[in-house]
Amino acid sequence: MVTNSQPDRLVESTPDVVSLCMAVEERFLDLANMYGRMKGEEIPIPSSLDNAMFRWRKMVIRYKSGDFRNTQAEFLSVKELAEWTVRMKQELCDQQVTNWQLGDEVGQ
Repeated sequence: MVTNSQPDRLVESTPDVVSLCMAVEERFLDLANMYGRMKGEEIPIPSSLDNAMFRWRKMVIRYKSGDFRNTQAEFLSVKELAEWTVRMKQELCDQQVTNWQLGDEVGQ
């Protein structure tokens, strides 16, 4: 992967980044549906994730149109949403919430 020293510069996405982005979409939608079935309401997304959600959705739309590039800020947003999605599902399923983070090597 070409390193991205400028956060707004689009670079070619690695296969790992593409897979992570699309997996987050699938798991986020599963979580939202599960939350709705179990709680009878929409999943509460913290306002602190607004910017990450916006960047991630832009990335998904770009990928679905066949443009497999991302910015560093978008990559960091995908990681943040992946971690939040896992924590929320653990809480929803009454599992022990683990404190983990995706490593930076995913984007390398």
